[in-house]
Amino acid sequence: MNFLGLPSHDLIVPPPDLIRLADDESLEWERRYREKPHASPTVTAPVKQRRTAAPKVMKPVEPSLPLIAYDVGSPIKTDLAPGGSTREWMDATPRRFAYRCLPMVIANQWGRLIETRPRVEAIWDGSHQPSGLIVTSVNGEPSPAASSHFGSGVLTFHIRFLFRTPPGYNLHIRGPANCPKDHIFALGGVIESDRAESTFTMNWKMTRPNHRVVFEAGEPIAMISPVRRGELERFAAEIRPLAEDPALQAKYAEWSDSRTKFNADLHARDSEATKQGWQTDYVRGLSIRGEPAPEHQISISLTRFNDRR
Repeated sequence: MNFLGLPSHDLIVPPPDLIRLADDESLEWERRYREKPHASPTVTAPVKQRRTAAPKVMKPVEPSLPLIAYDVGSPIKTDLAPGGSTREWMDATPRRFAYRCLPMVIANQWGRLIETRPRVEAIWDGSHQPSGLIVTSVNGEPSPAASSHFGSGVLTFHIRFLFRTPPGYNLHIRGPANCPKDHIFALGGVIESDRAESTFTMNWKMTRPNHRVVFEAGEPIAMISPVRRGELERFAAEIRPLAEDPALQAKYAEWSDSRTKFNADLHARDSEATKQGWQTDYVRGLSIRGEPAPEHQISISLTRFNDRR
């Protein structure tokens, strides 16, 4: 306006309403791109050095392990599906910022989901008797998929599969990762699925009396992950002072300082931190000094169950 010689003293120009488009989907595109061989471009002029994502390390291909779900023939079925990276509540966060947390996105995919087919409703009166938890389906009819078996407000889903893992592997059963549900909490369990001859139940504990809980048809009720038996016990846990590892201490100090400065710069509208929106070193597999990680995982690709019934 000044250049054109027009009055501008009363003109208020708001900053452009832009959002950062890079998210976990962008990282997945990058991962797929890096998996394919591409010719290196010919550089004819000096190129400014920039922090690049960690190169993909090709690990030797290991033989697959069987995970079998035997259908026991019940007329009431449950469905099986890979965990998937997305969650509805994460989609609803401003600018989908929840997906910036790569550890949480990985956890979303850390297993296979068991989904209920029929709709399930439950309401608990707070008592310890099994009759204190009323479990229904559509139109108030008794639910064929879940029941009150143990009492104390425990909702029990009947899983219609008998799982088999290779020798030496257990099956870790828990609630769907990062799927909060009001008034109820998923209970976990570990089964020796290489020898078990029975099915198992998935149990949720009601946390508030007189509040209705609904599991819609197709909603996940459990997440399963095979784990090697005895692996957890192999780790010798210790607490040590960080100063014992000077190199790691120095890197931590650099990260801590950069984090403090980055958070402070977020309050300045035109700062580089505001333009970036968030620090991406960890997501890109880089140290605070820009060093690539020897291995970096940005997603998990689990196969679907091959239905051979």
